[in-house]
Amino acid sequence: MDMDQGPPAKRAMKKDLLQRLSEGVVVGDGGMIWTMEKRGYANCGFTPEAVVEHPDAVLQVHREFVHNGAEVTQTCNFWSPHIEDETVQGVSVNKAACDIALKAASEGEDILVAGSITKTQAYERGDGKEVIQTEFRRQLEFYVENNFDFVVAEVS
Repeated sequence: MDMDQGPPAKRAMKKDLLQRLSEGVVVGDGGMIWTMEKRGYANCGFTPEAVVEHPDAVLQVHREFVHNGAEVTQTCNFWSPHIEDETVQGVSVNKAACDIALKAASEGEDILVAGSITKTQAYERGDGKEVIQTEFRRQLEFYVENNFDFVVAEVS
């Protein structure tokens, strides 16, 4: 995947999440990490680095979910704010995850895009409300900048 192109500039109008929910069940593309593990691209459960190390494989899994009926692509970046690796930083993971999810959605018809935010360790450390809110805002920036349709709050 050519990551230099970035996400599509403008996305077509489509039914939003609430409209879809009022009509029935909405199917998402969950199970990304499990699928990546089974294909040998990730291990240990929380490996969002796959979006940087194997972007074509992640895009292919998104495509397969959409081809099989998913109406939502979700960024594959669970736990990325906590990456301390010197070679793959959380920011590059988040950007790649956004670009890939947007590309997969643009290839389908009427596909929503969801961002993933994860719990913050600041709460467990007792860092206080302002620090916690700052960490959540930082996670949300990519989704706001890219006009994502909604956000999924994940926990482990």
